[in-house]
Amino acid sequence: MKWIVIIACALWSLKPVAAQVTGPTKHISSANGLSNDFVTSLAIDGQGYVWVATESGVNRIAGNTCQPMMTDLMAGQLITALCWHQPSGNMMIGTERGLTAYHPESGLVHHLDTDDGLVKSSINDMVLSDDGGLWVVYGNGALQHMNCTTFTVSNVEISHPYPNRCAMDDGHGHLYIGHSKHGMTVMNIDNGLSTNYVYQAGDDHSLPGNNVRCIYQDRNRRIWVGTDTGLAIFSPETGTFTKVTSVADSYDDNVYDIRQMGDGTLWVATDIGGVKIIDHSSLNIDHSSLNIEHSSLNIDH
Repeated sequence: MKWIVIIACALWSLKPVAAQVTGPTKHISSANGLSNDFVTSLAIDGQGYVWVATESGVNRIAGNTCQPMMTDLMAGQLITALCWHQPSGNMMIGTERGLTAYHPESGLVHHLDTDDGLVKSSINDMVLSDDGGLWVVYGNGALQHMNCTTFTVSNVEISHPYPNRCAMDDGHGHLYIGHSKHGMTVMNIDNGLSTNYVYQAGDDHSLPGNNVRCIYQDRNRRIWVGTDTGLAIFSPETGTFTKVTSVADSYDDNVYDIRQMGDGTLWVATDIGGVKIIDHSSLNIDHSSLNIEHSSLNIDH
């Protein structure tokens, strides 16, 4: 197995700290039955299965098997977003044409489009809201909130209405929104006020790239931000970013999505490398400050 060593830097007293790289990895691609290596989104359902959205359909991964899902409805469609809605037991599937709520246990399917109040634009992300609903993020900058019991939607106004790619509700009154050319916005859900973060040339602690495709909060409340120039960890306390920097330039590709599994590994979806699985169990984390100290990661390309 070929290992590509990644040096993970982090904040320590607001300064970078050197890192090491260790741990097992796994690589899943079209060679294993994935519909396509262009992976746009990941989700985990109530049974622990991993769902993978690609530009050629949806797969559910069980063990070493990649199973095509809903091939009669989704085959050939660019699946732009996945979100498991635990309260309803639905896998929410976003496309360039609308939204499909699929209930795996019953097989029931519910389609929504502009006739149901959706915006006429590609759904670029869907994330659970703290109130049990769903945030629906559109490529044209629109933002909606959905009641997943009635499937009704309401429009949400924000102070930085840039074209959107992704979002993340931190469960503490803030919605993080990633933009295609305008970095990342953190919105106060109560009043709609927001702060926008962008790449600053020469600033090692600024956002690595202004095309933000995914934002993820892991179990230790670390916030991971995937951009067109690599992966970074964001500190809300300082408003700074720490890039997970590779020795090889090939890791600095478009990061589309991140999910954490039960064993603590991070599954990273990319546009040229399929799914990369990162074992960061050896990370030495100061949970009070969310800083990485002498940390290590391993990636298998």
